[in-house]
Amino acid sequence: MNIYSLRPQVRAALWLWLLLTGYAQEGPAEWALVSHGNPLCDTELALHLRCPEDTVRRWRERLEGAGLIRCTLLEPRYRRIELRNLNATPESAYVKLKTGLVN
Repeated sequence: MNIYSLRPQVRAALWLWLLLTGYAQEGPAEWALVSHGNPLCDTELALHLRCPEDTVRRWRERLEGAGLIRCTLLEPRYRRIELRNLNATPESAYVKLKTGLVN
């Protein structure tokens, strides 16, 4: 998956995606925790982006719809956010590379 191919669908939500990538854990996994899995709310993200909270909510929903992030509601208004690693090797291929089990 390439972020540029999703540009028409993502549009200005790219700014939120860029912010989240700065706080995501790096690694080979397909999904990376943002902020070590600490609960985040749209208000905090809006402060970082200097935009209205409603805008962040729309952007978050747009990124979820595009499959770039997934959110788990932990408390009212607070979510754990996971970011799709666009450079990740599919899990089955990663296991084969790691173990040397290739057909």
